[in-house]
Amino acid sequence: NPLAVLSPPPPVLQTRAELVAKLFQALDASGSGRLRSTEVKRFAELCGFSGDDATWAAQYRALCSLHKWDAERGADESAFGQLVDIRNSCTYCSDDDLYEMIAEIDERQQTHSSASSERSRRNTSKVNSPRSTASSTTRSPRRAAAS
Repeated sequence: NPLAVLSPPPPVLQTRAELVAKLFQALDASGSGRLRSTEVKRFAELCGFSGDDATWAAQYRALCSLHKWDAERGADESAFGQLVDIRNSCTYCSDDDLYEMIAEIDERQQTHSSASSERSRRNTSKVNSPRSTASSTTRSPRRAAAS
């Protein structure tokens, strides 16, 4: 069957701890081993947060206070794991949620990488063509905040 060749392979099953670690690493843009405010905000946006910077600053301070995080240092992987395990909270993530968030971050990184490559190609091109000023679009979160 020719379609069988085109089917994607089944997903590799991972433990919850592996999924949490993979999401943590995907969010840890600085590679510091800690999620600071902007990195935790990326997670919050995946959970449905859409507030402005002032609202986020208040939310981050509240998270730090509630979970006893140092606001400057941020959350380490263990603290993040506890955050996504709090049932009946807007930060709780099922394994499916973790898979979806990892996929969303990967997709955004690929899109950003492709856009950067395209800009680089255009900038080095000798063809003199008018440039469009297309605005970037913001994608809505794939997962609504938990009830």
